[in-house]
Amino acid sequence: MRKVDAGELEIIGSSTLLAEISMITPKIKEETVLSLVRHVANRFSVVTDNAEKLSAEIMKTCAIDAMDALHIAVAIENEAELFITTDDIILNKTNCISRYKITVKNPREV
Repeated sequence: MRKVDAGELEIIGSSTLLAEISMITPKIKEETVLSLVRHVANRFSVVTDNAEKLSAEIMKTCAIDAMDALHIAVAIENEAELFITTDDIILNKTNCISRYKITVKNPREV
């Protein structure tokens, strides 16, 4: 969070992220996570047709599930240099994902 507060990192939220958060139970946990995301995200992006097409390509090329591929595609479309995740499946596919000119890292590495 220090890097975000210092302006060194920008956090981009998305409609995909908001949809995923809406599936969290119990409701109090969903509200807490949503509040946190709204607090830390510098901006939010909608999913475009191009992001959906790129997502399908990432799913096929890197064998990543639909929701994760869409998160990555939205980040790429918004010219993010870095995709931060704790998801081991994504972290284990960094070589494949790097073809799309984005770096994947665990938060501990940032």
